[in-house]
Amino acid sequence: MQEYTYTDFIDALNDTGKRIAEAIHGHIAESYPEYKPYGILPKNRDKKEWSLFFRKHPKHGKPLCALFSNDGALSIRCTFFSPMMHKLLLRQEEFGKNIRAEILRAGSCGQCGRFGDKQFCWVQHHFFVNEKLSWMCGGAWFEINDIEEGDLSDNDLNDFLHLIDIQSKHMAHSARETQGAGYNEENLLRCGEVSDVKLERTELDIDVFDPADYTDIKRLDKYARAYNLTPMGESNGLWFYLDERAICGTPDEGYRFTAVPEGAYANIKVSDPFTFSAIRAWDYVCLWIRRNEMSIASADIGGTKTPMLVKFYRQGEKQFMDIYVQIKNDRSL
Repeated sequence: MQEYTYTDFIDALNDTGKRIAEAIHGHIAESYPEYKPYGILPKNRDKKEWSLFFRKHPKHGKPLCALFSNDGALSIRCTFFSPMMHKLLLRQEEFGKNIRAEILRAGSCGQCGRFGDKQFCWVQHHFFVNEKLSWMCGGAWFEINDIEEGDLSDNDLNDFLHLIDIQSKHMAHSARETQGAGYNEENLLRCGEVSDVKLERTELDIDVFDPADYTDIKRLDKYARAYNLTPMGESNGLWFYLDERAICGTPDEGYRFTAVPEGAYANIKVSDPFTFSAIRAWDYVCLWIRRNEMSIASADIGGTKTPMLVKFYRQGEKQFMDIYVQIKNDRSL
Protein backbone atom coordinates (compact mmCIF):
# COMPACT_ATOMS: atom_id res chain seq x y z
CA MET A 1 0.00 0.00 0.00
CA GLN A 2 1.37 3.40 -0.93
CA GLU A 3 2.55 5.59 1.94
CA TYR A 4 1.38 9.19 1.85
CA THR A 5 3.01 12.15 3.61
CA TYR A 6 2.04 15.44 5.17
CA THR A 7 3.13 17.13 1.93
CA ASP A 8 0.61 15.05 -0.02
CA PHE A 9 -2.15 16.31 2.25
CA ILE A 10 -1.04 19.95 2.04
CA ASP A 11 -0.80 19.77 -1.75
CA ALA A 12 -4.46 18.71 -1.88
CA LEU A 13 -5.60 21.96 -0.18
CA ASN A 14 -6.48 25.34 -1.57
CA ASP A 15 -4.49 28.38 -0.42
CA THR A 16 -6.79 29.10 2.54
CA GLY A 17 -6.64 25.48 3.68
CA LYS A 18 -2.86 25.39 3.36
CA ARG A 19 -2.45 28.51 5.51
CA ILE A 20 -4.66 27.17 8.30
CA ALA A 21 -3.29 23.60 8.18
CA GLU A 22 0.29 24.88 8.33
CA ALA A 23 -0.55 27.06 11.35
CA ILE A 24 -2.13 24.09 13.17
CA HIS A 25 0.73 21.77 12.26
CA GLY A 26 3.34 24.32 13.36
CA HIS A 27 1.62 24.89 16.72
CA ILE A 28 1.32 21.17 17.45
CA ALA A 29 4.90 20.45 16.31
CA GLU A 30 6.24 23.17 18.63
CA SER A 31 4.03 22.60 21.68
CA TYR A 32 3.07 18.91 21.48
CA PRO A 33 5.72 17.16 19.35
CA GLU A 34 4.54 13.73 20.53
CA TYR A 35 1.50 14.19 18.28
CA LYS A 36 2.46 13.75 14.64
CA PRO A 37 0.50 13.77 11.34
CA TYR A 38 -0.55 10.15 10.76
CA GLY A 39 -3.33 8.36 8.91
CA ILE A 40 -2.81 10.43 5.77
CA LEU A 41 -4.93 8.81 3.08
CA PRO A 42 -6.96 9.76 0.02
CA LYS A 43 -10.61 8.74 0.39
CA ASN A 44 -11.35 8.28 -3.31
CA ARG A 45 -9.55 7.38 -6.51
CA ASP A 46 -9.28 10.90 -7.87
CA LYS A 47 -7.64 11.95 -4.56
CA LYS A 48 -9.97 14.87 -3.95
CA GLU A 49 -10.77 13.81 -0.37
CA TRP A 50 -8.08 13.31 2.26
CA SER A 51 -7.77 12.73 6.00
CA LEU A 52 -4.99 13.45 8.52
CA PHE A 53 -4.88 12.74 12.28
CA PHE A 54 -2.48 14.24 14.83
CA ARG A 55 -1.85 11.36 17.22
CA LYS A 56 0.94 9.57 19.05
CA HIS A 57 0.83 6.26 17.18
CA PRO A 58 0.77 5.80 13.39
CA LYS A 59 -2.18 3.40 13.34
CA HIS A 60 -4.29 3.92 16.47
CA GLY A 61 -5.09 6.26 19.35
CA LYS A 62 -7.39 9.23 19.88
CA PRO A 63 -6.21 12.21 17.81
CA LEU A 64 -5.46 15.58 19.34
CA CYS A 65 -7.30 16.94 16.32
CA ALA A 66 -8.06 15.83 12.77
CA LEU A 67 -7.90 17.58 9.39
CA PHE A 68 -9.82 16.72 6.24
CA SER A 69 -9.67 17.95 2.66
CA ASN A 70 -12.65 17.89 0.32
CA ASP A 71 -11.89 19.12 -3.18
CA GLY A 72 -9.30 21.51 -1.74
CA ALA A 73 -11.41 22.84 1.15
CA LEU A 74 -10.08 22.19 4.67
CA SER A 75 -12.22 20.90 7.55
CA ILE A 76 -11.03 20.69 11.17
CA ARG A 77 -12.36 18.47 13.94
CA CYS A 78 -11.74 17.73 17.63
CA THR A 79 -13.49 15.02 19.65
CA PHE A 80 -14.03 15.62 23.38
CA PHE A 81 -14.73 13.54 26.45
CA SER A 82 -17.33 15.11 28.74
CA PRO A 83 -14.77 16.62 31.22
CA MET A 84 -13.24 18.55 28.32
CA MET A 85 -16.68 19.73 27.19
CA HIS A 86 -17.45 20.88 30.73
CA LYS A 87 -14.23 22.87 30.92
CA LEU A 88 -14.91 24.52 27.55
CA LEU A 89 -18.41 25.53 28.64
CA LEU A 90 -17.03 27.04 31.84
CA ARG A 91 -14.29 28.84 29.90
CA GLN A 92 -16.36 29.78 26.85
CA GLU A 93 -15.83 33.52 27.43
CA GLU A 94 -12.14 33.03 26.64
CA PHE A 95 -13.12 32.49 22.99
CA GLY A 96 -14.43 34.86 20.36
CA LYS A 97 -18.03 34.58 19.22
CA ASN A 98 -17.36 32.33 16.20
CA ILE A 99 -15.38 29.61 17.99
CA ARG A 100 -17.62 29.97 21.06
CA ALA A 101 -20.65 29.29 18.87
CA GLU A 102 -19.00 26.13 17.53
CA ILE A 103 -18.19 25.01 21.09
CA LEU A 104 -21.86 25.37 22.04
CA ARG A 105 -22.82 23.36 18.97
CA ALA A 106 -20.34 20.61 19.82
CA GLY A 107 -22.79 18.83 22.11
CA SER A 108 -25.55 18.37 19.56
CA CYS A 109 -26.93 14.87 19.07
CA GLY A 110 -28.81 13.41 16.14
CA GLN A 111 -31.26 11.73 18.52
CA CYS A 112 -31.99 14.41 21.09
CA GLY A 113 -30.98 17.61 19.31
CA ARG A 114 -29.11 20.51 20.82
CA PHE A 115 -28.19 21.44 24.38
CA GLY A 116 -31.36 21.80 26.42
CA ASP A 117 -33.66 19.52 24.42
CA LYS A 118 -36.07 17.61 26.68
CA GLN A 119 -35.64 14.19 25.08
CA PHE A 120 -33.62 11.40 26.64
CA CYS A 121 -30.95 9.08 25.28
CA TRP A 122 -29.53 5.98 26.95
CA VAL A 123 -26.44 7.92 28.05
CA GLN A 124 -26.29 11.69 28.48
CA HIS A 125 -23.67 13.93 30.07
CA HIS A 126 -24.89 16.96 32.02
CA PHE A 127 -23.34 20.36 32.68
CA PHE A 128 -24.57 23.09 35.00
CA VAL A 129 -23.04 26.33 33.73
CA ASN A 130 -24.23 29.91 34.29
CA GLU A 131 -27.20 28.60 36.30
CA LYS A 132 -28.43 26.49 33.40
CA LEU A 133 -28.45 22.73 32.97
CA SER A 134 -27.43 21.46 29.54
CA TRP A 135 -26.58 18.01 28.25
CA MET A 136 -25.12 16.06 25.37
CA CYS A 137 -25.14 12.44 24.26
CA GLY A 138 -21.98 10.36 24.13
CA GLY A 139 -18.98 12.31 22.89
CA ALA A 140 -18.84 15.84 21.50
CA TRP A 141 -17.42 16.85 18.15
CA PHE A 142 -16.14 20.36 17.49
CA GLU A 143 -15.87 20.85 13.75
CA ILE A 144 -15.73 23.52 11.09
CA ASN A 145 -16.28 22.16 7.59
CA ASP A 146 -15.19 23.27 4.13
CA ILE A 147 -13.39 26.42 5.23
CA GLU A 148 -13.11 29.09 2.55
CA GLU A 149 -11.46 32.52 2.51
CA GLY A 150 -13.00 34.72 5.18
CA ASP A 151 -14.59 31.84 7.14
CA LEU A 152 -11.82 31.67 9.76
CA SER A 153 -10.12 34.91 10.78
CA ASP A 154 -6.70 35.12 12.42
CA ASN A 155 -8.46 35.61 15.78
CA ASP A 156 -10.62 32.54 15.14
CA LEU A 157 -7.51 30.52 14.27
CA ASN A 158 -5.80 31.64 17.47
CA ASP A 159 -8.94 30.62 19.38
CA PHE A 160 -8.78 27.18 17.80
CA LEU A 161 -5.11 26.82 18.77
CA HIS A 162 -6.12 27.79 22.33
CA LEU A 163 -8.76 25.05 22.20
CA ILE A 164 -6.05 22.55 21.17
CA ASP A 165 -3.99 23.67 24.19
CA ILE A 166 -6.90 22.86 26.50
CA GLN A 167 -7.65 19.61 24.66
CA SER A 168 -4.06 18.41 25.16
CA LYS A 169 -4.69 18.16 28.91
CA HIS A 170 -7.68 15.86 28.38
CA MET A 171 -6.21 13.42 25.89
CA ALA A 172 -5.62 10.49 28.25
CA HIS A 173 -8.80 8.39 28.34
CA SER A 174 -8.83 8.13 32.13
CA ALA A 175 -11.34 6.32 34.32
CA ARG A 176 -12.97 9.62 35.26
CA GLU A 177 -15.79 9.31 32.75
CA THR A 178 -16.22 5.55 32.29
CA GLN A 179 -15.16 4.04 35.62
CA GLY A 180 -17.54 1.23 36.53
CA ALA A 181 -18.98 -1.66 34.52
CA GLY A 182 -22.06 -1.71 32.28
CA TYR A 183 -24.15 1.41 32.29
CA ASN A 184 -27.85 1.57 33.16
CA GLU A 185 -27.88 -1.62 35.23
CA GLU A 186 -24.61 -0.75 36.95
CA ASN A 187 -25.79 2.79 37.66
CA LEU A 188 -28.92 1.50 39.37
CA LEU A 189 -26.93 -1.11 41.31
CA ARG A 190 -24.30 1.35 42.56
CA CYS A 191 -26.43 4.47 43.01
CA GLY A 192 -29.81 3.04 44.02
CA GLU A 193 -32.92 5.20 44.02
CA VAL A 194 -32.72 8.99 44.01
CA SER A 195 -34.32 10.68 47.02
CA ASP A 196 -35.68 14.19 47.50
CA VAL A 197 -34.26 15.22 50.91
CA LYS A 198 -34.12 18.33 53.08
CA LEU A 199 -30.86 19.45 54.71
CA GLU A 200 -30.52 21.92 57.55
CA ARG A 201 -27.64 24.36 57.53
CA THR A 202 -24.67 22.51 59.03
CA GLU A 203 -21.41 24.02 60.22
CA LEU A 204 -18.61 21.58 59.49
CA ASP A 205 -15.68 20.75 61.74
CA ILE A 206 -12.26 21.50 60.25
CA ASP A 207 -10.05 20.91 63.31
CA VAL A 208 -10.92 17.96 65.53
CA PHE A 209 -11.35 14.89 63.32
CA ASP A 210 -9.27 12.15 61.77
CA PRO A 211 -10.06 11.63 58.05
CA ALA A 212 -8.90 8.02 58.35
CA ASP A 213 -11.98 7.34 60.48
CA TYR A 214 -14.09 7.79 57.37
CA THR A 215 -12.10 6.58 54.40
CA ASP A 216 -8.88 5.37 52.83
CA ILE A 217 -7.05 8.69 52.61
CA LYS A 218 -4.76 7.79 49.70
CA ARG A 219 -7.66 6.61 47.58
CA LEU A 220 -9.76 9.61 48.55
CA ASP A 221 -7.02 12.10 47.68
CA LYS A 222 -6.56 10.56 44.23
CA TYR A 223 -10.32 10.41 43.64
CA ALA A 224 -10.87 14.02 44.76
CA ARG A 225 -8.15 15.29 42.42
CA ALA A 226 -9.54 13.31 39.48
CA TYR A 227 -13.06 14.68 39.96
CA ASN A 228 -12.18 18.23 41.08
CA LEU A 229 -13.60 17.84 44.59
CA THR A 230 -12.39 20.32 47.23
CA PRO A 231 -12.67 19.50 50.98
CA MET A 232 -15.06 21.45 53.20
CA GLY A 233 -14.98 19.74 56.60
CA GLU A 234 -16.47 16.93 58.71
CA SER A 235 -19.97 16.09 59.92
CA ASN A 236 -20.81 12.38 60.02
CA GLY A 237 -18.44 12.06 57.08
CA LEU A 238 -16.02 14.09 54.99
CA TRP A 239 -17.73 16.78 52.90
CA PHE A 240 -16.47 18.11 49.54
CA TYR A 241 -17.84 20.36 46.83
CA LEU A 242 -17.45 20.22 43.06
CA ASP A 243 -14.96 22.99 42.40
CA GLU A 244 -15.46 24.77 39.08
CA ARG A 245 -12.18 26.63 39.54
CA ALA A 246 -10.41 23.29 39.73
CA ILE A 247 -12.17 22.15 36.55
CA CYS A 248 -10.78 25.26 34.84
CA GLY A 249 -7.27 24.57 36.15
CA THR A 250 -7.06 26.84 39.22
CA PRO A 251 -8.14 24.82 42.28
CA ASP A 252 -9.19 26.65 45.42
CA GLU A 253 -7.64 25.90 48.79
CA GLY A 254 -9.48 23.39 50.92
CA TYR A 255 -11.46 24.13 54.11
CA ARG A 256 -12.31 27.65 52.94
CA PHE A 257 -16.05 26.97 52.72
CA THR A 258 -17.18 25.09 55.79
CA ALA A 259 -20.99 25.09 55.90
CA VAL A 260 -23.58 22.95 54.13
CA PRO A 261 -26.47 25.27 53.15
CA GLU A 262 -30.02 24.34 53.98
CA GLY A 263 -32.36 23.41 51.19
CA ALA A 264 -33.96 20.64 49.16
CA TYR A 265 -31.57 18.24 47.47
CA ALA A 266 -31.68 15.30 45.12
CA ASN A 267 -29.61 12.64 46.86
CA ILE A 268 -28.06 9.26 46.06
CA LYS A 269 -25.89 6.89 48.07
CA VAL A 270 -23.10 5.36 45.96
CA SER A 271 -21.53 2.11 47.15
CA ASP A 272 -17.78 1.48 46.80
CA PRO A 273 -17.32 4.91 45.17
CA PHE A 274 -13.60 4.70 44.41
CA THR A 275 -14.33 2.15 41.69
CA PHE A 276 -17.15 4.21 40.20
CA SER A 277 -17.17 7.47 38.26
CA ALA A 278 -18.40 10.58 40.05
CA ILE A 279 -19.35 11.91 36.62
CA ARG A 280 -21.70 8.97 36.12
CA ALA A 281 -23.18 9.56 39.57
CA TRP A 282 -23.77 13.24 38.73
CA ASP A 283 -25.37 12.34 35.38
CA TYR A 284 -27.58 9.78 37.13
CA VAL A 285 -28.95 12.46 39.49
CA CYS A 286 -29.38 15.04 36.72
CA LEU A 287 -31.35 12.59 34.58
CA TRP A 288 -33.69 11.96 37.53
CA ILE A 289 -34.11 15.72 38.04
CA ARG A 290 -35.03 16.21 34.39
CA ARG A 291 -37.42 13.27 34.29
CA ASN A 292 -39.21 14.65 37.35
CA GLU A 293 -39.38 18.13 35.80
CA MET A 294 -37.37 19.74 38.56
CA SER A 295 -34.59 22.30 38.16
CA ILE A 296 -31.16 22.67 39.73
CA ALA A 297 -30.14 25.53 42.01
CA SER A 298 -26.49 26.20 42.78
CA ALA A 299 -25.68 25.61 46.43
CA ASP A 300 -24.21 28.80 47.93
CA ILE A 301 -21.53 27.57 50.32
CA GLY A 302 -20.36 30.98 51.53
CA GLY A 303 -19.79 33.33 48.64
CA THR A 304 -19.16 30.73 45.98
CA LYS A 305 -21.60 28.42 44.25
CA THR A 306 -21.36 24.75 43.42
CA PRO A 307 -23.71 22.36 41.60
CA MET A 308 -22.81 19.34 43.76
CA LEU A 309 -21.89 18.45 47.34
CA VAL A 310 -20.31 15.10 48.17
CA LYS A 311 -19.87 13.23 51.46
CA PHE A 312 -17.59 10.21 52.03
CA TYR A 313 -18.08 7.86 54.96
CA ARG A 314 -17.96 4.24 56.12
CA GLN A 315 -20.70 1.96 57.38
CA GLY A 316 -19.02 -1.03 58.95
CA GLU A 317 -16.44 -2.27 56.44
CA LYS A 318 -18.15 -0.68 53.45
CA GLN A 319 -17.35 2.67 51.87
CA PHE A 320 -20.03 5.05 50.56
CA MET A 321 -20.35 8.42 48.87
CA ASP A 322 -23.45 10.59 49.13
CA ILE A 323 -24.19 12.99 46.27
CA TYR A 324 -26.34 16.08 46.93
CA VAL A 325 -27.62 18.33 44.13
CA GLN A 326 -29.75 21.26 45.27
CA ILE A 327 -33.12 21.56 43.55
CA LYS A 328 -35.54 24.44 43.22
CA ASN A 329 -38.93 24.26 44.82
CA ASP A 330 -40.85 25.41 41.73
CA ARG A 331 -40.08 22.10 40.00
CA SER A 332 -40.16 23.75 36.58
CA LEU A 333 -37.34 23.18 34.12
